[in-house]
Amino acid sequence: QIGRIVEFIDIPFTKTENNSNAILDVVKKHYGFYGEEFVERLMQTPLEKVEEVFNKSKDLLKQHFNTSNGVHSRLWNSYSLIRTAAVLARDLMGLKLDVDFITQTLISNEHMRQLMPTTKEIIYDDVVAYINTHLSSFVQIDRYLKVRSRPSGNCYGKVFIQDDNHYVAVVPQEIDKILNRYQDRRSILKGWRDEGFLVPDENEKDKRFTKRLTISEMSVAGRYYLFKFKGNEEFFQELLKTDDPEILIDLEEVNIEPPMT
Repeated sequence: QIGRIVEFIDIPFTKTENNSNAILDVVKKHYGFYGEEFVERLMQTPLEKVEEVFNKSKDLLKQHFNTSNGVHSRLWNSYSLIRTAAVLARDLMGLKLDVDFITQTLISNEHMRQLMPTTKEIIYDDVVAYINTHLSSFVQIDRYLKVRSRPSGNCYGKVFIQDDNHYVAVVPQEIDKILNRYQDRRSILKGWRDEGFLVPDENEKDKRFTKRLTISEMSVAGRYYLFKFKGNEEFFQELLKTDDPEILIDLEEVNIEPPMT
């Protein structure tokens, strides 16, 4: 059975942007021979029947999704909708669709997706790698509030221990360079914030993701992305070794400003 034939006139299949957009425009406007007929039959189907198929699809797929997670819940609904469309196309149009195979394919796809690192996790690794690479450009303050190291050039933030918590403050433009390589920047920041990895100002956490901080007692306050780590990261190890505060530089001696943007 032929479900869809699309005729392209004077549109060569190349990788150029103009031709790609032209092909996309044709595809979006053409639904094949079955498209209009399927919509007509669907409109004649009682809503209760459609809801019944959709709810059954959700029940079949639910155990494979963390439905308390917003992103996973949306995927669960989307996959359920795909299965619903397959069932209705089979029943209303008489198409020989293997709905069981489609269902298993959706489940397998979700299992594979869960095994792959998320974009948020990949960017987390990018942030850690950035701090390790540019550690000499950060003020490093140990748990005695003593400066362990300070940059000789541009300062991109500070690595510090406070109340047994391990933090890194980074000027926003440096993290934005990493985030701008990916889509949906805001959802990544929101996910970090909700998980406690990113610590914004409490009274502005719904408006922005940065925190107002000073790098030292003598520096001017600025806005930084403040990350909270577990403390086993490589860039904290030197600070954790220090037990004698007398050999360290006084915090008050440091006067470092973040780079101008």
